[in-house]
Order: sequence, then C-alpha cells, then structure tokens
Amino acid sequence: MAGISFVAIHGRTVDQRCQPPDMESVKSIKESLRIPVVANGDIRSLEGATKVYEETGVDGVMAANGLLENPAMFAGYDSTPVCCVKDWVEIAMSTGMHFSCFQHHLSYMLETLISKPERRFLNCLQSTAAVFDFLNDTLHV
Repeated sequence: MAGISFVAIHGRTVDQRCQPPDMESVKSIKESLRIPVVANGDIRSLEGATKVYEETGVDGVMAANGLLENPAMFAGYDSTPVCCVKDWVEIAMSTGMHFSCFQHHLSYMLETLISKPERRFLNCLQSTAAVFDFLNDTLHV
C-alpha cells in the first residue's frame, strides 16, 4: 500500500516562530483529510495537549520542548519529578551517552526545579562527576 499513513502539522510557518500556532488551520487540515493528523506546537502540559486535541479534532498530539522540560508531562505532572531526573541519569550512564547531550537534556528537565543561576552553573560544568556533585547538592539525587 503506497501513500501517506499520517501527517503531523505544526500550525505555524517559520516566520511565525514566536507566535502561537494557528489551531484553526490545524482543525481545517484535519477536517479535509482522511488520514490521521497529529498536532504539534507549544504543547507544554497535559491540559494543553487535551485542549488542542478537543479543539482541533486531531487524532493525536506531540510535544517537543514540553517533553524535554517535563518528560512526565503526559502522566499528568506539572513539572519534572525528581524520579525522572534519577531515571535520566541512569539511562544516560547505562547507554554511554555523550556528556553534552546528557547535560543539555538535564538542563531542560531541571528548568522548573532549579533557579536560573543554578541552571547557568549546571551548563558550565565540564564533567559527569561535576554534574553528579551538582545534582547531589541541589536535589539530593
């Protein structure tokens, strides 16, 4: 069987990057297609995902930055629970993840758990050991 299985719609153009997505356009696209449509753009909470789903009639939603900032978002958490931070550390270490990727994702996850100066400090750390010390000192992880 050839063709498109589904389509993901971001709801804004590159020039509209700093503007909210146009969910009316997403709804219009969904109504005109016979394949599943997934909405994306500025979904940062479970409530936001539910709102987009209900208002547009899409078949699903996806989130990028929202899930980077809170991997437990779809489980209903408003911010990253510390257990997710622990899980992330274990996953990153067990897979041999490159330090910069580990640190980058960790910084996103900690956005609401630590202060801005603490995040700047975290982003300047140069080793896994230094990050472990930081996590122990700030979150007792």
